[in-house]
Amino acid sequence: VAVVGAPAPIDDSSPGAVYVFRFDGAAWNEEAILRPGGNWFGWSVALAGNRLVVGAMFTHHPSLSGSNHAGAAWIYEYDGATWAEVQTLRASDPGYGDYFGSAVAISSAGRILVGARGDSDEAQDRYGIGAVYEFEHDGASWVEVQKFRTQEQADQAFFGFSLAVAGDVAV
Repeated sequence: VAVVGAPAPIDDSSPGAVYVFRFDGAAWNEEAILRPGGNWFGWSVALAGNRLVVGAMFTHHPSLSGSNHAGAAWIYEYDGATWAEVQTLRASDPGYGDYFGSAVAISSAGRILVGARGDSDEAQDRYGIGAVYEFEHDGASWVEVQKFRTQEQADQAFFGFSLAVAGDVAV
């Protein structure tokens, strides 16, 4: 299976799409087109087994006003016939310009990591520090279990701009 994001960054309201292809032994065939909504859906993608995570970093958070770019990520699962949307992930502490979903990663061990490269600490007057959110499945849904940053926490470091996870190691 190959997953290709096409965030369609024409303007702030572009929905984007994710294309799923399956190799049949001779060629890659388009299996699905995913478009749930969310601004720049498909900016980041990660796949592990029958589970897919898609980031849309310009998606607006409903608890914030205006064009807030707090971001979101969607989880899909493949049941052998179709890719079904199972949950939308959002940060527990959304902020303007966090860009949650700017990077996503999923491990076969059952962890999802979502980068929020614009996450800031306004109380410390630091902006664009960045953060990574970890989600685990509790048997019923995916829940946020941790938010972490680098100890340096420099302005405009954009920690979480890209990431990967394998087992118990995150990079």
